[in-house]
Amino acid sequence: MTRSQAISPLLFLLSLAACGGGGGGSIACGIAALTGPLVAKEAFAKGNSLLAPPDSVPSSLPLRLVAGAAIRGHVTSVDSLGWHVSTPDVVSSEAPLGYGVLIVDRQGHALGALVFEGAVIPGAPLLGDVTIRDTILPLLGVRIDPKKIEDPKCPVFPDSTR
Repeated sequence: MTRSQAISPLLFLLSLAACGGGGGGSIACGIAALTGPLVAKEAFAKGNSLLAPPDSVPSSLPLRLVAGAAIRGHVTSVDSLGWHVSTPDVVSSEAPLGYGVLIVDRQGHALGALVFEGAVIPGAPLLGDVTIRDTILPLLGVRIDPKKIEDPKCPVFPDSTR
């Protein structure tokens, strides 16, 4: 079995999961749920990495577990080490955690953070941290057009997480 043959069923299942429940999903939402995080990661290679977090600090910062739930996040403090973000929401102990990526639009506004599993992107500047459960994750950041990571009908960072 080739790598693409192994990935295709996984993409199909993730698309179904992203589209299911509540009647608000669509195939476009499933595709956006899969491609949006990939586009955000590619932004590092395209030179869109943030060197520092934005000057304007929001009190709330939505978090999206990649291929998972959107949860509420709060910027609990800012210091010389960057932003410290945490969530009051309960996150399953089975949810894989690795690092956060702060998503900032072209105007410099923080939109939220994607939480990826796996190892941190090599060479990406550290902007702070995200605490989920009892785990402190590094926070990186990219500047990106939000239209490139979401379908307008199914936002990555829904208003309910603000």
